[in-house]
Amino acid sequence: MKAKKIVTRWLVLPFVVLASAVASAQQLPPSSYYASVSNSTSTALKSALHDIIKGHTVIPYSATSFDTHDALVVLDRDPANSANVLLIYSGYSVAASTWPNWNREHIWPQSFGVDSGDPNSDLFNLRACDQGVNSSRGNKYFDVSTGSITYPTDAPSSSYDGDSWEPRDADKGFVARATFYITTRYDGTGGDSDLQLADSPSAGAHVFAKRSTLLDWNRRFPQRTRSAPVTA
Repeated sequence: MKAKKIVTRWLVLPFVVLASAVASAQQLPPSSYYASVSNSTSTALKSALHDIIKGHTVIPYSATSFDTHDALVVLDRDPANSANVLLIYSGYSVAASTWPNWNREHIWPQSFGVDSGDPNSDLFNLRACDQGVNSSRGNKYFDVSTGSITYPTDAPSSSYDGDSWEPRDADKGFVARATFYITTRYDGTGGDSDLQLADSPSAGAHVFAKRSTLLDWNRRFPQRTRSAPVTA
């Protein structure tokens, strides 16, 4: 029962939008959405959740018509200013028209197995981000910064060390749940890559980290949603 409670808390929040059009992304799923997994535990629960979400609507990463850039203008819109988007890691509100000064941040880095296909354009893994901040984060895994710490100029409440990135508190719960979604949605079945979480990362094996830290952030920061107004 303990395993069931932990895994359920990881996974429930991120599954709201992918089966829906972007315009209705903030709606909650019907009450019966998870009924088929209510009595599952551990591995069976993860598999059952995967089966529910695997048919999500795929939006092209780049296209001449509607693509992930256009989707982020909607999903990361500043509720206080509809012409702006909110940037992950900084919380800054910037004009959507300033693209490409802001660009698309992959929470689960492309080099860890999401550089092509459906994972590359999955909107649960993408956020509007300052271009320089995105570059500073690179493919660092998530963890508490230690040792020699740098505070990015355009994301001063976030930090990084030699190999890991610590987002500001307002984003910690969201990034944790995004990674839990990714490892559930892309589990090696149906032709998809097997994307895994552990405490030691391995880009070649598509294993991202740091799972224990992400679990802690999920528990301590349960309320953050992608379009909520934030402060730096």
